[in-house]
Amino acid sequence: MKKDKINLTKLTENMNVFDSYLFSENVQEKEFALNLLTRGHDFIYRIVNGQYRFYPSRFIGYADNTLENHTLDKGDGRRTNARLNKIVGEKSTRSLHLGAIYNTYVNKVKPNNKKKYYKKKFWNYDFGGLD
Repeated sequence: MKKDKINLTKLTENMNVFDSYLFSENVQEKEFALNLLTRGHDFIYRIVNGQYRFYPSRFIGYADNTLENHTLDKGDGRRTNARLNKIVGEKSTRSLHLGAIYNTYVNKVKPNNKKKYYKKKFWNYDFGGLD
């Protein structure tokens, strides 16, 4: 079973780990992150160098998560969402604005993607930009 303790510091660390996979030269790491990004339902976002980046709750919602840990135990998005609701102070919701930005982001990191994603939900929380 995955560790349950998550806080803002661990959340930010998991965002950095997720980014390292998404922008990796390693095909396995990149595909792992792209799969989570496109199949996820609920996302936290932050702005890095003026660009939105999105993070699936199912990955970032567990402390010290890695590709290896996640592969052994994928966890349950409902549990991570409840934890993130507590940290953020609200539930994730659908947003046409963030949905459009999310679609643009997915097409940027996965250039041959033709699919559009409309049923995604987002937490509107300022994690601070990394400019």
